[in-house]
Amino acid sequence: MMLAVSVLLAGAVNEASAQNGVVSTSNVGHLGLKVDWMSQLDVGPRGTISGVGLHINENLARRYYEISYGTNREEISENDINAFGEEYGLDGALEQALVRKSVIEAELKARGMEDVEVTISNPVEAEDGSVSYVPSSLPKSTMYATTSRGLVAAIDADSGRTLWSTFVGNPRYLTTGPGYSDDYVAVCNGSRVYCLEAQTGKLLWDVESDGSPADAPSIGKHFVFVVLTNGRMQALPLNRDGIGGRTYIGSGLGTAAPLITERSVSWPTELGHYSVVPLTTQQRTIIENVGVFEAESIAYRLRADGAILSGGTAADGNLYVTSVDGFVYAVEERTGAIQWEFSTGNRIERSAWPYRGNLYLVTASNMLYKLNATNGTKAEGWEEPVEGISRFLGASGENLFVQDTNGGLVVLDELSGNQSGAADLQGVDFTLQNVQTNRIYLGNSNGLIQCVREVSSPTPVFHLNEIPMTAVAEAEMDTPDDEGVNSAPQQSDDPFSRMDSGNNPFGGSPAGGNNNPFGGGGSSTPAGNNNPFGGGAPAGGDNPFGGGAPASGGNNPFGGGSNDNPFGGG
Repeated sequence: MMLAVSVLLAGAVNEASAQNGVVSTSNVGHLGLKVDWMSQLDVGPRGTISGVGLHINENLARRYYEISYGTNREEISENDINAFGEEYGLDGALEQALVRKSVIEAELKARGMEDVEVTISNPVEAEDGSVSYVPSSLPKSTMYATTSRGLVAAIDADSGRTLWSTFVGNPRYLTTGPGYSDDYVAVCNGSRVYCLEAQTGKLLWDVESDGSPADAPSIGKHFVFVVLTNGRMQALPLNRDGIGGRTYIGSGLGTAAPLITERSVSWPTELGHYSVVPLTTQQRTIIENVGVFEAESIAYRLRADGAILSGGTAADGNLYVTSVDGFVYAVEERTGAIQWEFSTGNRIERSAWPYRGNLYLVTASNMLYKLNATNGTKAEGWEEPVEGISRFLGASGENLFVQDTNGGLVVLDELSGNQSGAADLQGVDFTLQNVQTNRIYLGNSNGLIQCVREVSSPTPVFHLNEIPMTAVAEAEMDTPDDEGVNSAPQQSDDPFSRMDSGNNPFGGSPAGGNNNPFGGGGSSTPAGNNNPFGGGAPAGGDNPFGGGAPASGGNNPFGGGSNDNPFGGG
């Protein structure tokens, strides 16, 4: 069943002030912003939006043509739609760009501005003098949304057009937000986990979980990870239709979706435990060819003095965890060592977000802090937090977009924290924290989703290495076996008390004081080898991933590999 969606481009948006959760360009225009598109999800009678997430897929590029004249730029994409709701396609986008170029030239001529040149990007002149144009491309941005009635939908995040929609499970059961990767989308309905094909929405498989899911699932390269309300986390293998995985034992009520990075998967509980499991690639060939289930155990747990109610984030080799004890912790991901901790003196119930080498966090008393992500000190110019802020929404260049306690949109200067403008968002009760691009996504729980952008930025700006990793980052992991792991960690005053004895929190270390925190050593890993991922690297080798080769993907934050990729491929 197709989703009923209304898509309105900026020019067709009603210019009335915000009402009933509808934001207009006239409402935010004084901030240099405009409404780019609106979409209406069919939430059904008494239905609401359950969750929305944004996925960036560099392996599926979006192509477009850019028109420039003076200081103005316009973009026409192959995914833009015509009056009949059909995509232009690449040839159609070029045709529209040429038409638009002629229209702009005529308008400029009528204004006596014939000296202003109108150009289409990337022209190529042939020997016969004819000109063709090479399209520009950007990573494909897709928004996945779920509703309380079990609807799962994929929306083009650049145009608002619905790509596909489908219903899963029982509309009377609780539906979580979506988990997603380049290839898959997962959602929980009741206690059942559903896995769909990302490109088409086709249901691939569904299985019963071992309990009630606490939040949305997360998808790595080989697994769907689900945190349960009993504090445990299940790893469901994608290549075996979710059958037979491993359950990792946690303590307390699970509170948020798992965070997946290139090295680990981790999750929080209301007892203040943040458990971290290493991800390895050593058994990948065995898994794919034979189906042998092996995996690492929990490496270490952060033990905060209060509940951890939100998922962790990650950047530059650190995990960032907040707690209702008022602290934010920076943890070295590979070893579990606390790099620094900072106390706000107030409850923190939301995640902290890295951006441009800094860390932003909002306390329950509505104070926005900006910290140096390297050492945890207050950032220069932000010696005092900004008051009256309830939520961090995103950023663009030196502008920060936040929501105040009245629900309004506020623009802050990144360097000083000073307010540069504000707009009323009457009726808006749904926002998406987006630090992947410079787009702002708003809406209401009744199904309306809107994209707001800067007037000067028709093309999305991707923050690349400035963005935090999320629960949907691509990861490599061997298929786990069916048995549980160590239960409660040993008691210790160290909040990162490790699960295993000795210096190696991952086990597998030979005698001799091997300081490899990821184990996998055995006789192939000599004593003293400092390879943090094991896998039989020779003595003295500096390969941080073992297995004879480093992880692919380089530093590409959107690529299909997993190295420093916080969002791509899963």
